[in-house]
Amino acid sequence: MTGETSGGGPVSGRVCVADVEPERVTWLWPGRLPVGKIVTLDGDPGLGKSLLALTIAAIVSRGGEWPDGTRCDEAGDVLYMTAEDGVADTIRPRLDAARADVNRVHVIEHGIDQNGDPSPINLGDIEQLERHVAVTGARLLVVDVLMAYLPGDANMDQAVRKVLTPLSKLAERTGCAMLLLRHLRKNRGGDPISHGNGSVGIVGAARAGFMVTADPDHADDVRILSSVKSNLAVAPKSLAYRLVGTENGSVALEWLGEDARSTVELLAQRSDNLGRAAHDVEDFVNSRSSTMSADVAEGLDMTLRSANQHLTRLLSKGRIARPSRGVYGPMKPLPDHKLEAAEASEGAEASEGTEGFEADDGDDQQEEISDVGGVGLPCSRAASGPDADEGAPPTPYDDSAVVTGDDAVVGRCPDCGGPLGVATRKCLPCVIERANRAAVSSSLDEVVRP
Repeated sequence: MTGETSGGGPVSGRVCVADVEPERVTWLWPGRLPVGKIVTLDGDPGLGKSLLALTIAAIVSRGGEWPDGTRCDEAGDVLYMTAEDGVADTIRPRLDAARADVNRVHVIEHGIDQNGDPSPINLGDIEQLERHVAVTGARLLVVDVLMAYLPGDANMDQAVRKVLTPLSKLAERTGCAMLLLRHLRKNRGGDPISHGNGSVGIVGAARAGFMVTADPDHADDVRILSSVKSNLAVAPKSLAYRLVGTENGSVALEWLGEDARSTVELLAQRSDNLGRAAHDVEDFVNSRSSTMSADVAEGLDMTLRSANQHLTRLLSKGRIARPSRGVYGPMKPLPDHKLEAAEASEGAEASEGTEGFEADDGDDQQEEISDVGGVGLPCSRAASGPDADEGAPPTPYDDSAVVTGDDAVVGRCPDCGGPLGVATRKCLPCVIERANRAAVSSSLDEVVRP
């Protein structure tokens, strides 16, 4: 490295690459955990992140085979920082279950202040951390969870880099790998590399990153460890595991082998997996020319709220269509023979145009209202109008008042639970309510819009 001057002043140091002897990357876990580097491990609570970290620590402490068949040829000491688990009732039993050499695992419980008294420790205490590494000769430092040990604002990139840059240099200087655990953020989107809590500077400082997810095909018990970042090697294959009970009353990992799916594929599959109930709703909707949430609730024996939630989710994913407000149907038109069968099973002669009372001008709207003026009002909307008390509770729906004739009931209103007419596919009391309210506000342009 040189420190030449230019015009009498110093210039920044630099090094000629020809003067640098090339080195191979060395690994604690080949392809996954590089020596002297920062690695992130992200995942939702409850998926076994901490147990996975302790299993990794156990293998480092005793050496031997990794779950993918590679080897940890040189056993070493491990430093462990935990803000969530008890050492006696959780850490030690899990290490025992994983066959760790517990003489090589050291938990950093606190730091030391200027007076020599115990004090909280964080990752900004580089000098103390370096002393721990030097005294133990640790090959791995596990931080569970990172957010608990970051001083300052973990979401501020500059503040995070101010801590992780010295930590990265400590790792490189000592050869101690740093495994940083994070929970996933609530609002997720885009590249999985950004799903972990905190600033993007965290994963920026890492040379490798992993995510733990529930297997979309076996969400109850199988977990997948997959790569989200791999700067130093080809991204390794995903690995599956499950949590199993142990003789000492603790829990351990049972490795299930490689999984061909990447993190992106796993997340996409999990997003697409709607669950059995939603698929039942989708099949129900696709078997009919049109349906409503009340039909789904009754036909599938679920609550109206659940039916609405499943319909909304299916609609947002483009799995079903909504030709008009409250009316759902298949994304693609049914074949003629299926359409006829569906309509026959519904006991209705509804046409494809189910828009009902949609109108383009005030005259049509007024005519529309007059057409339904003689219809009984069996639902809570009947009490609305210019003289209605808006603060009064709604009148419960009265099943004894059922519209008949041309407006025979073919479904229930998603707003009030009242009956819908075959010809209109609308809840007439709700139509009248909207008309009355619009008349009061002199805003007839918005009357009876679906």
